[in-house]
Amino acid sequence: MNNIPRKPTVIAALCATMLAACGGSGDSNSPSTSTPPTTTPPAVTTPSITGKAIDGYLVGATVCLDLNANNVCDSGEPSATTDANGNFTLPYTGDTSGKRLLVQVTPATKDLSRPAGFTFPASYTMSAVLEGGTTGQHVSPLTTLVTAQMEAGMSRDEAVRAVQALLGSNVEPTADFVANGDAATTAKAIAIIDTITSLAKDGKADATIVRNVLNAMVTKGDVAVTQADVDTQAAKPLYTLADASKVLAAPVYSYIDSLMTNLGSPTQAVIQIQNNALRKDYQARQTAGGAWEAAASDFVSLGDPTSEFDMKADGTWTRLLQPSDLKAPLPLTTIGHRLAGTDPVTGITFQYESRDVDMSNLPAFDAVTGGRFGPDTSLAPALQNAKLPAGTQGYLGIQSYDTDRVVLPIDLGGCPVPYQSNSQCPIAPGLPTAYPSAVINDTALPSPLTSIRQLVGRTMIEPVMSQVKVQINADGTAQFSLLNSVFGSQVSPGQPLGMTAYTTVTGKWSIYARNENVMVFDMSRDAAATVARLGWNAWPVGQGAKLVFALRDGQLHSGVLFPAGYTERAYQFRNGLPSVLTTAVNQPR
Repeated sequence: MNNIPRKPTVIAALCATMLAACGGSGDSNSPSTSTPPTTTPPAVTTPSITGKAIDGYLVGATVCLDLNANNVCDSGEPSATTDANGNFTLPYTGDTSGKRLLVQVTPATKDLSRPAGFTFPASYTMSAVLEGGTTGQHVSPLTTLVTAQMEAGMSRDEAVRAVQALLGSNVEPTADFVANGDAATTAKAIAIIDTITSLAKDGKADATIVRNVLNAMVTKGDVAVTQADVDTQAAKPLYTLADASKVLAAPVYSYIDSLMTNLGSPTQAVIQIQNNALRKDYQARQTAGGAWEAAASDFVSLGDPTSEFDMKADGTWTRLLQPSDLKAPLPLTTIGHRLAGTDPVTGITFQYESRDVDMSNLPAFDAVTGGRFGPDTSLAPALQNAKLPAGTQGYLGIQSYDTDRVVLPIDLGGCPVPYQSNSQCPIAPGLPTAYPSAVINDTALPSPLTSIRQLVGRTMIEPVMSQVKVQINADGTAQFSLLNSVFGSQVSPGQPLGMTAYTTVTGKWSIYARNENVMVFDMSRDAAATVARLGWNAWPVGQGAKLVFALRDGQLHSGVLFPAGYTERAYQFRNGLPSVLTTAVNQPR
């Protein structure tokens, strides 16, 4: 073998020099050199709102974001025309919460679900209130129904339920029912539009006509409505959507009732957002024309309990709650067009919405809020002929909870616990201190009570909410008998004294899902109205609440279940209460 070292060639030397310059070597494991790939910058996308205009899919309709909330597509507002499939894209970079999309349909608009050659007989406008989303924001007769109900004073969730009551419980108002193949909902949507256009004026159904027609449908429970039905809705107030965070940035005032400790003293709530919480402070005016003073910490509205147990979100019970517990500020997790937060006592989340409303010439009693168990009807005689002055502007505050609330009042002026109809109250009614620290049930009942089902087959007196006699049958039915007496919460003026006849209505009972020792009573709307009219404190039952019996740590209670979405409403005024609300009742009655 030739071991004489060789001199590198010129080419080899050049290669070595190039490798060294590139940081490389002859090692096959070293990274190779390459030209960096050419990259294409990502396409710039403009923030936008997308969706479909639907009756069937609407082609050639004008869509806009109604920034000034005047129900018209104005120059300068984001707008577009729907394409051949009903799609639209609106350029918009802001928060969409509470904003309203409008779809303006004319005889030139084509509906892909209608026969070829179909022409709309009148122009009309549909709408949808956005909740912060930007994609899939469809506008249809169903979303327009929701908007109309919100403008009738309902919360958004209430409005959705009202639409479902009209069209079907499985209907989702914001869905693309055409893409989902939902022929039944498509047919109902078409029928809604046909009714609207048939009631148009001079070839046009403006926002007011559309709103009144749709509210007439919900009120009647039928898509087929008449001009008379529509005229009835036209006489009702319009509740314009408002930004709750702006309304409550400064105090607003609502009329509560008369202070329990002095029936001549009107009381008001001062409501505002403060320190990221929804705060309500209560004040009383002790003398006519005098200053408003802070109400005592133990102040309760007439008809409301002085103490109570509430069910928590997990189905267990709170400790015995006092008025100060129930009036504590509610921390807010969302502050915007809608407010949201969690009740620190129960852990149940809530929503709060606001509406602007012209209250000119409305009955003054409409502005009496009362507590959770209803307005103080004793104020009705003083206010029955009074009206709010022309030009009175105010707000409607709407608060609702996302989960059922079960409340067990302790002292509403009568026996604090249920008892068998052939027995008597086992606890002396009266002062809150009369509530026992130990279990005290009617001795005619099984002892100890370990299950609410032990009431089945018995006839009980519900003494707290309604003074109703309840027969609880094994087949799941129940009969409610109420005495036709002057003690009812909604007694008509002039009702004669000494009436002893009973009114009986029927319903059903069931065991509550969140707590097996709660028995819930369901009844028809008409039956509930009867219980509300004749019961002592049963006003909420007429508004959708339900009577309950509950067993808590062996103690039998009665109370009320406020279903998820049950709303508490209050008319509010910016610069204090109108004088008509206070002067008429600012004297002992």
